[in-house]
Amino acid sequence: MNDKLWNEIVKLGKENQSHEEINVFDENDINTILGTMDFFDTSDVYMRQTFFDLYIAKFRFFDWLAMGIMGRNVDNRIVNNVALKVLVHSFRKSGYNEKKMIDDLRYTDYQMVTEWKLVDIEGME
Repeated sequence: MNDKLWNEIVKLGKENQSHEEINVFDENDINTILGTMDFFDTSDVYMRQTFFDLYIAKFRFFDWLAMGIMGRNVDNRIVNNVALKVLVHSFRKSGYNEKKMIDDLRYTDYQMVTEWKLVDIEGME
């Protein structure tokens, strides 16, 4: 786990979130997140967990990202970290604001724009 990244996501996510208690994602927003994850071959287990966490339980997005950084996606960590890196990169690029991040995911081709590969989830780089 990358403690520095975890602390950054929690601190700045909390400071810049668009809503105090829960996420305010609608169905289209959730589909954007899940579609991004699916494109990068995220496991079915992690996809279902993400749907539950963000759509049913309404976890704040930065909390959900921090859980992923801590290892929540362990059923296939190597594969699942690819999409997690994309989401972390987009969240950072969007000023740690989840609604701006949704727009970024919709309009940025992360197959072509690959700066997300530099995100260090494991704290090894």
